[in-house]
Amino acid sequence: MPDGWTLKGWDLKTNVPSVMYMAAVHWLETVIKTEEVTVLQGLLKAASYAGADYEEWHTDIACIKHACSNKIEHRLTALDGSVFFPTMLVNPNKYELEWVSPMLDALKKLSVKQPPSPFYAILLMDGDSLGCKMGNIDNQSKISSALQIFTEAVPAIVYDNNGFLVYAGGDDVLAILPLEDAFRCAIEIRLIYQQAFQAFTGSDIENSTISAAIEFVHVQTSLAKVLKDAHD
Repeated sequence: MPDGWTLKGWDLKTNVPSVMYMAAVHWLETVIKTEEVTVLQGLLKAASYAGADYEEWHTDIACIKHACSNKIEHRLTALDGSVFFPTMLVNPNKYELEWVSPMLDALKKLSVKQPPSPFYAILLMDGDSLGCKMGNIDNQSKISSALQIFTEAVPAIVYDNNGFLVYAGGDDVLAILPLEDAFRCAIEIRLIYQQAFQAFTGSDIENSTISAAIEFVHVQTSLAKVLKDAHD
């Protein structure tokens, strides 16, 4: 993502995980938990031979963090996510074809035969009719308090669901997640939103709701374009 890129007035983080990495998260978790250390060493060596970069050193995904127990696993999970996709390895615009054969062979030798999914999820959530309720001056401080509780809770929910929070502010949430975790994450965020407003018993904001949209996106679709389109 370009430095200084903004969305809805938010300065987006520049350490967004690659979409290929997000799509491969649970595949990578399974590989780490299933394969012998010697197999992982071979995979790491083949990836280095192919010229894969360590672009995810600072990526913090809960299930990956919990799965890793040694330096080899940590190094493997820091690799550019594209190296785990055979279709990307044979892309001459990404890798030199003469260097990728060992990596293709290493992937075939894994006991995990199912390749990573080429799709990830974008979760977009927005409070329902909150602007209208803000028109009532008696609601304004209550809404502000509820939203503070909500936005403070969202980062942990997204993290626990193996996602990356792009932003959470006011009644807006935007996150990138593996396919497997998107629905659960949306449900948990909706619950905390409702709980934050239910604290104001007897007011017309007590039963406030939030809507969610989940988009399943192919890894070869531009993330910047998808994020912009999400707000059109």
